Amino acid sequence: MEDRKRCVGWWLQQRSISWIARRLRRSREWVYKWIWRYRQGEPTWFLERSRRPHQMARRVSATFEQAVIRTHARLTSPRNPLGLYGAEAIAQELADAGVRPVHSIRAIPRILARRKLVTRPRRDRSRRGPNCPRLRLAA
Repeated sequence: MEDRKRCVGWWLQQRSISWIARRLRRSREWVYKWIWRYRQGEPTWFLERSRRPHQMARRVSATFEQAVIRTHARLTSPRNPLGLYGAEAIAQELADAGVRPVHSIRAIPRILARRKLVTRPRRDRSRRGPNCPRLRLAA
């Protein structure tokens, strides 16, 4: 952070960009970046900015998420005679109720997992399996 302030201070003293870059052992692009941020006039110009997107383009709406949670709660209740409460059943219930847009069926388990309403079973990644007979080569 001190390098950034020193960079702009030297620039305000009319030092050349190349001189500042050599002095700070940084690239000229780095120097231009912090001078540009300073010239924007924000009081926090010298702080690092998050690179995270401001919005998630593919994120489902909060109303759809709430509808999924309510439908899941209703389908998993003991009063549900069929006992069907998977993603397909939830998507069908939402479509029957007129909830639009019904997102991808794959989004429904992700919503439930994010809210910790279901736990995904852990896959057994061990190498156990049926023993195959070993071939013996005749010598």
